[in-house]
Amino acid sequence: FEAGIDRPGEMDILADMLRPDIGVVTLVAEAHLERLGSLDGVAREKVKLLKSVPPEGLAIFPAGCLQYEVFNSLDCPSWVVTRDPELNLESVQQTRVPYWTETTNVNYGGVRVCISGPLRSLSKFDLPSMSEGMIENSILAILVAQYLEISDSDIQERLADWQAADQRGQWVESADRRVYVDCYNANPASMLDSARFFDAATTGSTDRTFIIGTMNELGNEAAEIHRGVAKQLPVLASDTVCCVGVEANAICQGILDIYPDHESVQAYAEVGDLLEDWKRMQGDIFLKGSRSIRLERLLEGSSQGEGAVC
Repeated sequence: FEAGIDRPGEMDILADMLRPDIGVVTLVAEAHLERLGSLDGVAREKVKLLKSVPPEGLAIFPAGCLQYEVFNSLDCPSWVVTRDPELNLESVQQTRVPYWTETTNVNYGGVRVCISGPLRSLSKFDLPSMSEGMIENSILAILVAQYLEISDSDIQERLADWQAADQRGQWVESADRRVYVDCYNANPASMLDSARFFDAATTGSTDRTFIIGTMNELGNEAAEIHRGVAKQLPVLASDTVCCVGVEANAICQGILDIYPDHESVQAYAEVGDLLEDWKRMQGDIFLKGSRSIRLERLLEGSSQGEGAVC
């Protein structure tokens, strides 16, 4: 079950309904700040799911969660996923689970993940091409499967069959362009994770367009957060950037903070305003924004927008 929340108190209800034997938190990041208030508020609500796990159960989460003290006071054992093999842990209930990646051509140019887990001293799995955030999520899922005594061979078989869900990291090809469609939803962490994956996958491309939609529910600091995220995007001076939604100007300003003379940065009030420019775009295109922006409209109703999912 996925326990999704956007305000204080919701996780209390869901945790009481679910009473999980295994609880997984994938990330604490800037999302739903409008009602949760701060990253500390996000952490306080998410950890409630893990606090509902019984003492004989298991909590699994990435090491980044440990910067929030609430993750150090769980009653059940915790597996902490990390790239740091020397990570210091505060609680005897916590077990460090280091992992690393190796480049491989197996499974469409993906990576091989190596996990030094508490149940199996070393496990290796080949993953299809995916972002760093999705790699870490895959490791969380692998650990759950191992805890449930699923064999590594069965886990690998399922991983090999994995495909991105609709609008959640798909490559769509048409005659003159290749589009990375990850526009089902967005927050600052997922925006940067997705953009960095697109950047790595299009190294050497001479024609790239970033179409960035507003990220919703970020509260009073929304404009500044958008500007800050834009500064971290792997945009080059030669790239075209199209910013869509109520915070489009803030995204544009963040790009211009890095490239003051950038001539191909433009703001659009909503996605319909972008349709005519979209028809002329070629090369590699990145689509990412919150659900309400509906960037997938660019892929609907035009022969240039239609293509094969690969």
